[in-house]
Amino acid sequence: MTDTRIIPDPNKPHDPTEVRVLPSMVPVWALVGYWKAVGFKLAKVCEDYGISAEELNAALAYYARHPTDIDVRLMQNG
Repeated sequence: MTDTRIIPDPNKPHDPTEVRVLPSMVPVWALVGYWKAVGFKLAKVCEDYGISAEELNAALAYYARHPTDIDVRLMQNG
């Protein structure tokens, strides 16, 4: 991983969909799913999750590199 804000879930270290953003430890898939649900409103996601813009940007950058994996994870949560 290129962004030091993104870390694997210690319980599933080899699953690219189970990564979290530091320091909040929110799963990337959860942030991406909510971002989509609120019409891609960055400020809304940051406010509702209590995270910084930097954290959200790191999550979205990770999503940009792994869209299929994250989208499949979101569909599984459907």
